Amino acid sequence: MASGGQPVQIGHVYDDNGNIKMFEGMGVATSMASHRHPSVKSCGEPAMNTFPLIALLCGMSLLSGCSLLGYHKPRKAERAPPEEASKVTFPDSMEQGVHLDGPAMAALEVAMNAFLPPDRKPDARDEPLAQCLMRRDTYDASVLKENDDLYFVSFLPRLARCGIELEPPLMDAGAVYAINGRGRILAEL
Repeated sequence: MASGGQPVQIGHVYDDNGNIKMFEGMGVATSMASHRHPSVKSCGEPAMNTFPLIALLCGMSLLSGCSLLGYHKPRKAERAPPEEASKVTFPDSMEQGVHLDGPAMAALEVAMNAFLPPDRKPDARDEPLAQCLMRRDTYDASVLKENDDLYFVSFLPRLARCGIELEPPLMDAGAVYAINGRGRILAEL
């Protein structure tokens, strides 16, 4: 209450820049340029735009989490230097080669990615053995076409390719997959 027993209204008057122009109350009228309306930024103050920061954090979390979401960018095939490539002589016929039709190739790829995912980490007590079992070239693969909609794919390790001889041999290092013609794993042993 002001002197004389009359209530005084307390309020703010803002100028065009959002500064408090007048503070009225208790009979006092003062300029308060240092107090601004909360929604107004001054030209002299750095405005904190949080969008780039939020976008950067979201992007980083998506990129680091891609492997969690199942995304994996396959490695590009390594190419030999031209002098090594020039020494290769291609055969006249592929008749003696191993022939896989498109669905068999797809079944092989699905089975290999399930058996040895590209982002899998070695997990064994014996580090050389673990590294050997992570290499795709350690395994021999067999594809059996049961019918147009059923393929069996097996993987058997050949540890000798890594210079490892075990006694007794590993019994559970391979796998057999049953895969349908659409590339779905039906069962595995």
